[in-house]
Amino acid sequence: MTDGPDPSPWQQPAPTADTSDVVRSRQRGRSIAMALLLGALVVLIFLVSIAKITAGMK
Repeated sequence: MTDGPDPSPWQQPAPTADTSDVVRSRQRGRSIAMALLLGALVVLIFLVSIAKITAGMK
């Protein structure tokens, strides 16, 4: 007999401080990339809107 239940093959090992730091670093990188992409989209939509308004005034 064993002391505890058999670990499930889908169960991941408990995160250590090193893996937590790596995960946080990757999440931070993804968050920054998404923020930059969202900001670029906002600027693009703003510029297109300005161009349409300017073209309509002529």
